[in-house]
Amino acid sequence: MSKDSVVTVRETFLPPSMSLVEFFKKEQSIDTSNMFEVDSDCEETLDDEGDDPEDYTCYSWHLMRLLSVTYVQEKITAFLNDIGLTSEEMAGMSPLLASTMKTLTSWIEDLQDETTYRSIVT
Repeated sequence: MSKDSVVTVRETFLPPSMSLVEFFKKEQSIDTSNMFEVDSDCEETLDDEGDDPEDYTCYSWHLMRLLSVTYVQEKITAFLNDIGLTSEEMAGMSPLLASTMKTLTSWIEDLQDETTYRSIVT
């Protein structure tokens, strides 16, 4: 082969249009189709329920924790889908991220179990 027939490929780095922090801080529209339904016609007051706004173990704080963790997991999953990374590939490429996603899943399962228990008890 002569030197003229050799093709060289030069790759150039294209910086992202925004950082990860900017991406996650960007206001997103929230899909409410799979969220919990809440009875907004409830006539009980905080005192009647025994839920003190400062009591971080009350049902409403618990529900906010569940929704927050679920939201974070959905945003990370959407980001990984956008960059084309599957869960099988993630374990090999980023064990820390795979471990974080497993932890989030575990937290969500625990919080869902607790939510179910609290809704049955009350």
